[in-house]
Amino acid sequence: MQGAKTRCRPAASFCARGNSVKYKYDEVRARALSNAFPIGSSLSRGPATVLIVEDEALVRISGAGMFADAGFRVIEAVDSNEALECLVMDSEVHVLFTDVNLPGISDGLALARQVRSRWPHIGIIVASGHSMPRPRPHELRAGCGFHRKPYDAGSVVRHARELMAA
Repeated sequence: MQGAKTRCRPAASFCARGNSVKYKYDEVRARALSNAFPIGSSLSRGPATVLIVEDEALVRISGAGMFADAGFRVIEAVDSNEALECLVMDSEVHVLFTDVNLPGISDGLALARQVRSRWPHIGIIVASGHSMPRPRPHELRAGCGFHRKPYDAGSVVRHARELMAA
């Protein structure tokens, strides 16, 4: 069974490379997806949900495909603000998969800390392709993991499943 990909696009704007782009929900698609995956549905009645937070479109699409092919329901966000809005709107997120370098006020590590304190049941995987050292233990607490880009898809999916089982 393949997972479904959805995109969390609350009526909001963000600026990328100097261009202002406005996103709004496609109401028909949102209604169809909410019927397929109702808020409050349990893991036993549907696929586990991964929220991918990545500002680079091709990397985000690739990650979404990786998780969808593994049977996960996927929600996409381009920055930490949008990710937090998605989490408030969808209480059934099981794993957060975020890039470290994100546009906006919070980077991926700050987002991971916010999610850990507000939604402690969510497993967190942080990824980075920049030449930064591996995050220190105090930056990633229990229930969190790190993968360097380019990552092995099987390893990331396996890690997500391990976090959900913990």
